[in-house]
Amino acid sequence: MKIIASAPGNIFLFGEHAAVYGYPAIIASVDRRTTVKIKDVSGDKIRIKSQLGTIEAKLNNSKLTDRKISNPELEIIFLFIKQMIENFSVKCAFEAEIESQIPVGSGMSSSTAVLCSLLGALSELADRHIEPQSYFDYIFPFQRQIHGGNASGNEIVSSSIGGINYITKENDEVKRVQFSNIELNAVIADSLVKSPTKLTVANHIPSLIKRRRNDVFSKFNEIQGIVEEAVLLLSKEKLIDVEEKQLGNLLNLNQDILDKLYLSHPKLDDCIDEARKAGALGAKLSGSGWGGIMFALATPKNQDNIKTALESTGAKTIVSKIGVEGIIIKRK
Repeated sequence: MKIIASAPGNIFLFGEHAAVYGYPAIIASVDRRTTVKIKDVSGDKIRIKSQLGTIEAKLNNSKLTDRKISNPELEIIFLFIKQMIENFSVKCAFEAEIESQIPVGSGMSSSTAVLCSLLGALSELADRHIEPQSYFDYIFPFQRQIHGGNASGNEIVSSSIGGINYITKENDEVKRVQFSNIELNAVIADSLVKSPTKLTVANHIPSLIKRRRNDVFSKFNEIQGIVEEAVLLLSKEKLIDVEEKQLGNLLNLNQDILDKLYLSHPKLDDCIDEARKAGALGAKLSGSGWGGIMFALATPKNQDNIKTALESTGAKTIVSKIGVEGIIIKRK
């Protein structure tokens, strides 16, 4: 039996960083995916291959021993697999391969897409159907570790369920509203500057809060206002030209605040400036900042010009649909 599970990457349209502290955000899945191919094999060993290296271990009664991990970055993946094997009482040995279209450390939720795909594949291997809405509970503790202790978990909702989602938290309960009528196009640029999420999420922003608490939360309140304005626009049946421009302007305002929180980077600023000059409705970084990706809201008419402008900076570009399907699982 062979199982193929895939999950999309994401971009934060609005609200990253503030979301870690309970503020609302709008996040969207994009059509770049991570895929896990898994098949049961004879024997008592599991083996996982990825672009980062390999994981091997002995499986006995849903417990893993004698592990061999070729790259320390795969440690969290091993711990997740170990926990899921125990959760689902996986008894059969297996081989798995992880393939990804999502650049690692880019701000497109590469680690979340991996965990979602693994969860889908392993639960299917054990004949345990897990609803996408339940992925959050399985993955969130591990995402917190990846992010250095702080995380919003919004990326999990987006990678598992897909679409464009407005996410809020009430008494630690995650609630979402999906905007199913809106079609948006984006040109994403990878600055090629690598920046682990925990540098800003676990270190930089907490240090700012210690020194300038009122200023930081004042800016988070401004971001919340921007998110709420964006919700009104995205709740419409269809955006007319002037409303698309309003949405783009909100992206620019959100970027200005992130910049004031020292979350941008000269290369991101370069890409954002060039995208705006090329006609982008709006442009901002996405995710943790200090590198990684930015994106530009485009129209079908100008997305090629924006792509060319971004490539002139040396960045790698992706022309992407926004709000694609979440987890997909197939048996072969």
